[in-house]
Amino acid sequence: MRDIFESIVADPPLDPTESARRNMRPLRRRFYTTAGVVEGPSGFEIALDGRPIRTPARHILAFPNRDLAEAAAAEWDAQRSSSSPPACR
Repeated sequence: MRDIFESIVADPPLDPTESARRNMRPLRRRFYTTAGVVEGPSGFEIALDGRPIRTPARHILAFPNRDLAEAAAAEWDAQRSSSSPPACR
């Protein structure tokens, strides 16, 4: 037990940037080609390849106005595929 505490004290803390870099997961593969907005009964919905997005609770993801839905769809459309490396600064 004492060895554990001595190793914790002896090792300097990691740089937060390096710690985040070590814990990054690879990006998921993009499974759709286009993101758009469709008007549905619950509001303006984002559709990926014509199919509406659903939340983990299986509800359709809808927005109250078209401008907000188009901004969210633009975010989905701007995502890269996992084949391109993430940008490093």
